[in-house]
Amino acid sequence: VQGEGVTIYNTSAPEMTSVSDRQPGSVYLGGNAILNLQAPTSGTYAGMLIFQDPSNTQAMTVNGGATSNLIGTVYAPSAALGLGGSGTMTLTLQMVAKTIQVSGNNNMTINMPADRYTPPGTMLVE
Repeated sequence: VQGEGVTIYNTSAPEMTSVSDRQPGSVYLGGNAILNLQAPTSGTYAGMLIFQDPSNTQAMTVNGGATSNLIGTVYAPSAALGLGGSGTMTLTLQMVAKTIQVSGNNNMTINMPADRYTPPGTMLVE
């Protein structure tokens, strides 16, 4: 799977009529897939590679195979994030998750240069 300017957006579907249809699902990228995905560099979702609705507690799994490269932010604040696979994974990522588990028999490099995506300033609001 290859793409530039990609954001995967995982949320519920409020337009569904049945409550069970509205439940958000999990994200699974893997099966020894070769993943080369890069988040948009401009616009509303600049820097966001995978966004999972904060109300979604379903697990997210990213397993790369052979040579995989992912660039951007993975945001799943209420979910477990699993990273693994085989081969070589280069992750230029910020990761926000409830828990993060790294597994597999791969050669994984996680690198997020400070100048790539600058978070907004922090300030105290009274």
